Formats: sequence, C-alpha cells, structure tokens
Amino acid sequence: MKSLLTWMVFSLLACGQCSRLHLIEQFLQQRSINTLLLLHCVQETVDQDVVRISKALRQSFRGSIYHIDVTKNHFHQQLRWHMYCERYKTAVIYNLECSGTEAVLDRLSEKAYFNASFQWLMFGGQSLELATTLLSQQNINYDTKMLLVFESVDPEKQREQRYEFYDVSGTVKRRGGKVIFTPLGFSTPENVLPTIVPQKPDLKGIVLWTVVSMMLWIAVAVILISIVLILALSAICNREIQRASYNDLIVDHSLLGTIAMLCQQGFHASTTVCSTKTVIIVMMGFSFLLLQFYSIFIVGYQLISPPKTINTLEKLIDSSLKMAVENLSYQHDFFARTTEPVALRLYNEKIAPNKYGFVNVSFGIQLVKQGGYAFHCDTAYGYTHVLETFEEQQICELQEVQLYPQRAVQVPMAKGSLLRELFKLNLQLLKEYGLIAYHHAKTFAPKPKCIRNSNKVEPIYLTDVRFAFKLLGTGIAASIVILVLELVYVRLRRWYYFRSLVIPEGFVWID
Repeated sequence: MKSLLTWMVFSLLACGQCSRLHLIEQFLQQRSINTLLLLHCVQETVDQDVVRISKALRQSFRGSIYHIDVTKNHFHQQLRWHMYCERYKTAVIYNLECSGTEAVLDRLSEKAYFNASFQWLMFGGQSLELATTLLSQQNINYDTKMLLVFESVDPEKQREQRYEFYDVSGTVKRRGGKVIFTPLGFSTPENVLPTIVPQKPDLKGIVLWTVVSMMLWIAVAVILISIVLILALSAICNREIQRASYNDLIVDHSLLGTIAMLCQQGFHASTTVCSTKTVIIVMMGFSFLLLQFYSIFIVGYQLISPPKTINTLEKLIDSSLKMAVENLSYQHDFFARTTEPVALRLYNEKIAPNKYGFVNVSFGIQLVKQGGYAFHCDTAYGYTHVLETFEEQQICELQEVQLYPQRAVQVPMAKGSLLRELFKLNLQLLKEYGLIAYHHAKTFAPKPKCIRNSNKVEPIYLTDVRFAFKLLGTGIAASIVILVLELVYVRLRRWYYFRSLVIPEGFVWID
C-alpha cells in the first residue's frame, strides 16, 4: 500500500512537471523568445523540478538558457550582468513560492526591470492572495508583458490539474498608480496558454505625453491664423485693390499667400503697404527657421552611427546571426580540443547546426556581405577580401570579435645557454629599428578603415518619399472634387437664374 501511494504521488508530481514544461514551451514559442533566464531556488522543494525542466528545454528550445539561484550571495551580481546585456526577446521565469521572494521582487522593481524589454512568466502556486499582494507593491510599468499562472484543480474533473492565467499591468507607482490583474481564463487540454490577449485597461487618470508638446502645434496654428487675418485686413483696407471681391482678398491674397510662405514659395501678390511687407518678412523668417529645425532633426538622426553591440562571443551567440568558419584543418582541431565553454557553445549552437559551417574564404566573405552571417578567418588575407568586395558603407557596419586567445610567442632555448642574451638583444634591436613593424605591414593587410567623409551619395528610394506623393495625390484628388462641385454649383446657379427670370409678354430679341 505504501509503495502504491508513493507511485501515485510520484505520478502526480511528474504530471505536474510535464504540464508546467508544456506551458513554458508554449510560452516561449508564442512570444518568439530567443533568450531564457530562469530565476530558481533549486535547493527548496517548491522548485526542485527546475533541473528536469531545464534539461527538457535544451532539447526543444534553440535559444540560450541561463540559470540564476536567488538564494545565493552572488544573485545580485549575476542578475545585474544578465539584465545589462543587450539581448533580443528575453523571457524571465520565476516561482513566487521561493523563500525570499519579496526581496527578489523589490530588487527587480528597484532597477525598473518590469518593462516591455522582458517577457515575464510568474508561477504563483496555489495562493492567489499571496502572489497578488507581493506584485501589488512593485513598480510595474504599463507596457509590462507579464503572465501570472496559478495551479488549481478542475471542479468537474477532480484529478485533472489546470492553470489559471492573469495578465499583470500597472501604472506609474510614484504617481499613485496601481497594479491591475486581468483574468485570462483557464487552460484547456487543447491549448494550455490563452490565445486571446486582452486589451490594456485605462491609465487611471495618468496622461502620456508626446515627444513634441501640443502647445508647440497650437502656437504654430495661432501664428498662422493671426498672419492670415492681418493680411486679409491689410488687403481690405488697401484702396488700390477695391475691384477685387472680399472672397478673393481673404482666400487668394491672405490664405493662399500664408500657405505659400509656409511652404517656402514666397508671396505672389504685389504689396505697397509697409505693414503687409513687415508681416511677409516676419512670416518668411518664421517658416525658414521652422523648416531648418525640422530638416536638422531629420539629418541629425540620419547621421547617427548605428551602435555596435556585438563585441563579445557571448553576445554573438545570443544574437540571431549565423556563423561560418574557414575550412582549415587547425580550425577543426581547435574546436575538437578546446575546453573553453564559450568556444564550445559557439560551435554547438552556431557552427555545427549550420549548413555552411566550414567554407572557404571567398564564400564566407560573400555570406557576410549578404548579411545575417559572421565569418571566422585569418585577418592576414581576410582584410584583403573585404577591401576588394565591400563598399565603404558596408565596411563601416562591420564588427570584429576575437575567437582565439592571444598567446605570447617565445624562442625555445636550452637552460643556461649563452645564446639567450644574444637573441634577447637582437630581438630588441629588431623591434627598435622597426624591422618587425615593417615586415608585419608588408605581410599582413591593414584593417579596413571606415571613411566617414566619403563623397558617396546614399540613394533615396520611392518608399522614402512616399508621403510626399501621397500628399500630392490627395491634393490633386481634392482639387478635382472641388472643380466638379464648382461646375455643378455654377450650372445650378445659372439654371435657377434663368428659371426665376420673368419675361414680359411681347418681348422680342433684337439682333
């Protein structure tokens, strides 16, 4: 009986672990995760299944998996290092039943890690009240993507375990914001995770500011309306254009003239009044400064160099780049003999699964030029291929990471040999006279330099200026519609005039 009870308990635990593993796999697949960070307390009974889950995930998950024990002393240093590294689509999984959870959540909240940069999966066990109380005290941003999971038993099927899901979001804590728990439903045998993502609730009175203040646009609109009114008033009061109607003065002289000056097209009408000339000069200067600030903002954004974040082998492994290696015997021998964990991970995750894992130099350089690839070769001739095939902009986008560690080159000598001082002195003289640098520069190709002051003009494609064509097409369509309406209006007005015209009897047209 005791053995049967033990087998039943083990079966239930294994089933629970399989369900949690299936849930994590669907979570990683649904969110397209590339890097997984497991915060665990493996020494405690509530989280002992993390070892089995991690081993199973290495078979199904192709991304990187990192483990951090929250009960260790170096937890804060490891957490800061992993959170600081720039990774794309990182998921963090944590069991809220671990001891010291409050201190862990306070640390995450203090560093403002609850944001859209990470995907969070929290297991709350069976205590809904405890988990919601802990999370309600944290600084959770509005854009946080957090899924809270609780274990429960189906009341209709007492032996079947199910999960209850909550979407966790919040507003600004320092402004009196609150954490909101939105129920998503329960797991089903067909789909463990809910497929419908609820809409975010309101901000509870908190206003999100735009990049440019609304007062700026209001000020520009007020200035334009004021100039239109001033030009219209000046044109009406001018005695030289009494033959023009008020409609022509307001629309043609003031409104269209203001739009023309705003678009740097000048003022089309002739002016003799000093007030009108002053307004035109001020408006031209205002539109010129507005256009200059707008153009400088766009040009400055285009001149910003893209950041080069892949500067270590760890970041290269975590990136989405594929990798190839020059097909040489000592390359194969290095990966077969090396004991460095980073090099082994690089080979197992990037090189071995790749179809073009080992290729020649010319083909590898072409893969890098096409994009999405990293290639390892000797820089003595690799730089030559880059200079011959790459363009100047492509050279500026290149990044370099060293795979082989640098080793000191030594001259083997017999112990107590009299030639030791002779070699030492002559090698020093070769270095001082510049012969080593000369032969190095003659034998090895220099590293390609990024020429920022190049005269090469970047092409502008149609998609880059599509908004201008859309605006032009909209204006043409609007003008055609207005022309049709004007023609219809003139016809109707003429028809109504002739219809209301009374012709007296005996009226005869005289040629």
